[in-house]
Amino acid sequence: MTEQTVEQAPGESEVIFFEVTPQEAKTYQVTVDGLAGSFVASFPSATLRGQVTNASNNQPISGVKVIYDGQGTNTDANGRYEIPTYAKKTSIAFSHIAYYPYQTELALVPGENTLDVKLTRVITGQISLKEGYNIVTYAGKSMTVEEAFASIAQYVTRVYHFIDSEYYEDICRSPVGCTKMMIPGDNYWVYVNQDCLWTF
Repeated sequence: MTEQTVEQAPGESEVIFFEVTPQEAKTYQVTVDGLAGSFVASFPSATLRGQVTNASNNQPISGVKVIYDGQGTNTDANGRYEIPTYAKKTSIAFSHIAYYPYQTELALVPGENTLDVKLTRVITGQISLKEGYNIVTYAGKSMTVEEAFASIAQYVTRVYHFIDSEYYEDICRSPVGCTKMMIPGDNYWVYVNQDCLWTF
């Protein structure tokens, strides 16, 4: 146990500083002229919550890694996250395979704190699609159908995966919520309800 001794003359006063570990509540014993007492010192608890969305269309992004104080969590299906922590200055980072990472520092206050974040997609390719069916070769990264079609999700009403010249797989009617993987280099039949530019 660390001991700190302070000597003062009658009538004098002094502010004493103690080091506090955020994750621990430390109890300090104080003795003055034979009178003993104690107090507990710690950072007040705080909660940080928010939502991560696509910067181009404001759609929530699920599966974003949220790293803080050496710990981590992930956004849910609605792009939301919640972190129990302490009221102090901290750094927080957001990362996802299909988006540019984002990192910031903020000073948390006791109680509720909110941080909403918009991430920008990493564009590895783009294809102009015409209203109706389009045969395309996917040249992006390996990711889910939902992630790959995030930029035009509102226009896509059917996606087929061509296995060979005679067989294809009906993947989905809408990419939203579709967790099947897009395979780089494979061909797909995509139906859109209007002309649009697909970026992935």
